[in-house]
Amino acid sequence: HVHFRDVWQPAFGTRIQLALRDLTEACLKRHDGRHFAVLAEAEREDLLKAVQRGELPATQWTALRPQAESFKVIYEAISCGLLSE
Repeated sequence: HVHFRDVWQPAFGTRIQLALRDLTEACLKRHDGRHFAVLAEAEREDLLKAVQRGELPATQWTALRPQAESFKVIYEAISCGLLSE
């Protein structure tokens, strides 16, 4: 879904790519170099809830964009993707 939507909405493509990059960087810092895909479910939930609330410390979230903004973009992409299935 994200790749197709990127074609007709390039601005969305840019926002989702930046949001996913920021989430990946935060995940690597918070979980000692482990990627989101290898985290336990509880660790994933903890990370996503912290990003949603904007609670990650500056040492883990170094992006200029607010955490909640990145979460919103990721949530939107996931929601639309699930509906498109």
